[in-house]
Amino acid sequence: MLTAAGDANEVGPANFLVRGWQDGDPIQDTYDTLTDRVTTRLLGVKTECISCHDGRRHLEQINLYMSTRRRRDFYGMSAFFSRMTFQRLNVDGF
Repeated sequence: MLTAAGDANEVGPANFLVRGWQDGDPIQDTYDTLTDRVTTRLLGVKTECISCHDGRRHLEQINLYMSTRRRRDFYGMSAFFSRMTFQRLNVDGF
């Protein structure tokens, strides 16, 4: 579904994935960041709020749909990215 190869400075899809990389953090943070980026930019649904807490009693005034979502829904979407393989190559000595 999401595949990209090439220089992230020149290839848009590769840049989309590379920008989600959380360098120095647990890999789960990268999965969470990618989940938020994909749901926001490709699906049009901002999910960042439920990455930390359930939507109930927090989002009713902001987003009725997200007020019914839970953290486990977000983590379920993030689990999709756990099967991804990232390979970072140093190019031109960088």
